[in-house]
Amino acid sequence: MDDPLDTTRFQQDPCLALTADQATSLTLPATGKPRTMPFGKACEWNNPNDTGSVTVHFLDRNPYGLSAEYQAHKDGKAALFEVLPPIEGYPAVATDVVDGRDQGLCTVVVGVSDEIAFEVPITQSQANIGSKDPCQIAAMVAGMALETMKKD
Repeated sequence: MDDPLDTTRFQQDPCLALTADQATSLTLPATGKPRTMPFGKACEWNNPNDTGSVTVHFLDRNPYGLSAEYQAHKDGKAALFEVLPPIEGYPAVATDVVDGRDQGLCTVVVGVSDEIAFEVPITQSQANIGSKDPCQIAAMVAGMALETMKKD
């Protein structure tokens, strides 16, 4: 990758990936809740009133960057796999083992270096299911996180 992004600080504390203003603009709480996931640390923002949620999850325990997602697709493990236009200059895909877009679910994975990727799984609020593409929303949130990380 020509211009890898140093995300070390955000890998340690993914809750820094979205600012309070960014989170509240998505009708989410200003601060997220840290989570430990199988492939690295994550932070989850949940709106208790409308079931909407966003997670930023670093896949740093799987040091293959975005190529791991392409391999999963090649191996037939992804029911959803779409290459997206670059987000803030970084390659991205919408992917998941099941295609839950009609239920308001989508995960966007962005490669920030040859070894590091992060994913943004979202659950749309009940009001937005069917009216907005959840993958577009996940890509928008990934873009917000990248804007924050690039300022660091």
